[in-house]
This record gives sequence, structure tokens and C-alpha cells, in this order.
Amino acid sequence: MELKKTENEISELVTLYEDLRGKLMSVVDSCKDAGAIEGEEEQCGNDDPDYKGGTVVLSIPPSMEDIIILHDDVTNSISFELERGHLLQHISLDQWNQLQWSRTHILDGLQTLQPRMDRFQKKLADIDPITGNPRYGEHTQKRVQSILHTYNGLVAAQEQHLPPMEVLEQIIQQKKEEEALRQEQLQKEEQLKQLVQQQQQQLEEQLRIQEQFLQKQKEEEERRKLAELAEKSRLQRMGLEQQRQEEERQRLEKIQLEEQSWENSIPKGSMNQQLEILRASTTVDGDYTIAIQSLHRLFQQILAKPEQVSFRKIRRDHPQFTKDIGRHAGGKEFLISAGFHLSDDEDNIPCFLSKEPDLENDMDAWSDWYSNIKSVVEILEQELEGIKKKKTKK
Repeated sequence: MELKKTENEISELVTLYEDLRGKLMSVVDSCKDAGAIEGEEEQCGNDDPDYKGGTVVLSIPPSMEDIIILHDDVTNSISFELERGHLLQHISLDQWNQLQWSRTHILDGLQTLQPRMDRFQKKLADIDPITGNPRYGEHTQKRVQSILHTYNGLVAAQEQHLPPMEVLEQIIQQKKEEEALRQEQLQKEEQLKQLVQQQQQQLEEQLRIQEQFLQKQKEEEERRKLAELAEKSRLQRMGLEQQRQEEERQRLEKIQLEEQSWENSIPKGSMNQQLEILRASTTVDGDYTIAIQSLHRLFQQILAKPEQVSFRKIRRDHPQFTKDIGRHAGGKEFLISAGFHLSDDEDNIPCFLSKEPDLENDMDAWSDWYSNIKSVVEILEQELEGIKKKKTKK
């Protein structure tokens, strides 16, 4: 029973050995197809596969037919020097795990059979003291010798030519690390893609609202002009100039309410959000840098001379302001979020105004206002530094 069981277990190990040999040949063939073979040479002796610079040496051991039937020298094998990067790139983690599994089971099986092989070897040399004949009969001797020959061939082959467990473990660990990095990179790319989509949607929504607002203003302006012409003609006919003035006052009041509503819709302190919108809306190379530089110069002047009203007042229709800042979505909004208000100057010209609190009567309010100006300058300086770093990287 023990002999038959051992023959079956040896047969299973032979099958595992041939399967592992086939897997090693598949690895080499894959690397050949990918052009990853550094060199190919006949090897003898106990050259353990190991890392050599940027390569790994794998051996194709002799077949069990060479070992058992043809009684070939088990030290003969073919070794391949494979580029380590190609091994990681072209051989899957599942293939490496299968190699490790086969290697582990062969090693465990040989170790389990070792005590039994020792007993068989001892009994094979025993002589019956009474008959003077060997313990085993002729048929049993051949079976035992065949088992021992196969076992010893497997032991020699696995010691000399099968990949050491530590090499497989190193490659599998690195393969897992690379897979983890790849998944992390894919996750980052997906997050970046979602962020870009979200920003694009926000920009599109901002532009849609702005377009609707401008269209509404245009339509109302056209209606107003038509109504104004008709009313003017009527007033000229009726001589009711006073009524026309009252209508004009109501119109201006309506515009003021609409502007106030727009101003109130912009969150105070949302400078960073407005910068994101401004960055996304400046499609021409350099426009964003010009806008940030202009905003920085404006707030820097206020910071240096807060008492200077001309630095704190910007005409809404000023050509340079419109070119650098006002024409971009997020530009005017940045001013409002930073503390500016819609106003008219002494000539009733629409402007943006940052009103300075009375320093003598309300020191706390003035300090808060001035601290806000400093914070805005710091934000713009950080943005300019970021632009500078991006240019340096390019």
C-alpha cells in the first residue's frame, strides 16, 4: 500500500514538474515575442536564477523523459537572461502566482516524501539474515529503484534549475506594487477627469447665466429705447417733461435693483472660486496671466495708499479694464467677492468702488477692510507664483 501510494504521489509531482516546466517555457516565449531576451546560452551546474542588474535569469530544466527514460545529465538546461522590465510588463500577476504555486507544491511534496525515500533506500540495501536474499523481491526492487531514481531526479532538477522561491516572491511583490500604482494612477486620472468635467459644467452654467443676463439687458434696452422714443414724442406733444423725468428715475431705479441683485448673488470672500472661473474662461494663452497681474496691481495700489480714492474706483466701461479683466467671466465677479460694490461716481458714470471705512470713527471696520485687501493681495501673489512655476516647468 505504501509503495503504491508513493508511486502515485511521485507521479503527481512529475505532472507538477512538467506543468511548471511548460509555464517557464511560456514565460520565455512571451518574452521572445516581446523582444525581451537579453541572451540565450547553455548552462550547467547550479546557477541560481537571480537579479543581474536589470535582468532576471530563468532556466528551462530538462524534461522528465530526459531524466528518467533517457537518463540524461540533470545538470543540462537552457538559461535565458530576461529583461526585468519586460517580465513585469508582459507576464501577468496570475502567471507569476501559478509559477509560485507549482514551485511551492513541488518543494513541499519532495520534503514530505524525504523520510519515506530514506526508508526505501535503506530497505533496498537490506539482506534477509536467514535466506541471504534482498528484502525486496526482483519486481519490488525495480519499482523502488524507479521511484528513487525519479525522486532524486526531481530533487536535483528543483535545486539546480527551478526558480528560487525568493526570486518569485520578489517579482510577485513588485508586480503587486506596480498594479497598485497603476490602479492609483487610474483613480487619480478619473478624479481629475471628474474635476475637469465639474469645472466645465460650472463654467458653462456661469456663461449661460451671464448670456441670459446680457440678452435680457439687451432686450430690455431695446424695449426701453423704443418706449423712450415713443414717450419722448408723447411728452414733446404734451409738454409733460416732468412726467418723462419721473419715468427716467424709475428706469434707473430698476437698473439699480437688477445690478444690486447681481451683486448680492456673488458670495463675499469667494475669490478662489472666481479665479477658477476666470482661469477657465481665458482660452487665449496669456490672458489669464494678464488678468491676474492687473488685479494684483490694482489691489497693491489700494494696499499702499488706501486713502487714495482713485485707486479704489474703477470705471466699468474703461477700455483697459474691459480688455484685461472685465471681458472675462469671473473678472468682475472677483472684484465683488473681494469687497467692491457697484456705484456711480460724481459724474454718474457706473463704476466699481471699494469704500474705505472712516478710520477715526470706526477703527474696527477700517481694520477689517484693510485686512481683507491684504488677504486679496496674498491670494493673487500665490496665483502669480503658481503661474511662474508652471512656466518654469515648461
